[in-house]
Amino acid sequence: MLTRAIVAAPALAAAIVALIGLMDGGSSPVTHPARQRAAAPAKVRKVDAGPGPPVLVAAARREVRTPKAITRAGSTFLTVEGRRAVVSDVPKPRGKVALTFDDGPGPLTRAFIKRLGALHVKATFFVVGYAVARHPKVVRELRAAGMSIGNHGVTHGHLATMKPVQQRAEIESQERAIQRLVGYRPLFFRPPYRSYSLVTAREIAAAGMVGSLWSVDSQDYNRPGVKRIVRNALTVRPGGVVLMHDFGGDRRQTLAALRPIVRKLRRRGLEPVTLDDLYRAASPP
Repeated sequence: MLTRAIVAAPALAAAIVALIGLMDGGSSPVTHPARQRAAAPAKVRKVDAGPGPPVLVAAARREVRTPKAITRAGSTFLTVEGRRAVVSDVPKPRGKVALTFDDGPGPLTRAFIKRLGALHVKATFFVVGYAVARHPKVVRELRAAGMSIGNHGVTHGHLATMKPVQQRAEIESQERAIQRLVGYRPLFFRPPYRSYSLVTAREIAAAGMVGSLWSVDSQDYNRPGVKRIVRNALTVRPGGVVLMHDFGGDRRQTLAALRPIVRKLRRRGLEPVTLDDLYRAASPP
């Protein structure tokens, strides 16, 4: 599990507390049923939001009952089907992988945009609330460059330890902040530290969203060196999702690793795409 610690600015953390009302509900423990099955991809909506192909957007809020258990049939997408939360993969990856970057925008995010542009690669950036508050223009620049935007919460906290109303505030207040900047509510929410519960799965689904996890952790947050980051990322398989970071610390090693990662993926016949593109191919029309 991730070992880095990311602390939100006190004023922004206080703002989140202010969003929390008196609502409450019990969190359900995550269970591990023996029976596993593949998840049917959820139907998604597409909108034309500027450069690049149409983006996938969140549906309207709806009532969702808390699942009773989690079926782990994969590692990358978290959805709710009936009374069960399901973690699944893309069923037919077709030579694609998704590069994703968490915890920005930060001081090096513009350099990531430039490097990815030079490599003719579109990627997905999961932005966190306190960083968005500091660098709102960079979020617009990401979208203008054709990158996909994902929701990474407001305070970068461990959702599994939060009350339901706090989890809802983390997800939905950040959705509104992103919508104000780029004009739409993104489909994907990534729980920080991969920390989630059955309540988290419910809140993501109730917000009309899909939970986004990952299949390969580059471990770039440990700053192990460019070669190790490259080696870790290249363990990805077709349809996989690579976790990297553009902020939350010094990310110069990650930036330097991008070129060899992309070149070596392409030599293997794997094209880096946005998470939207990866998921779109798996979703029914």
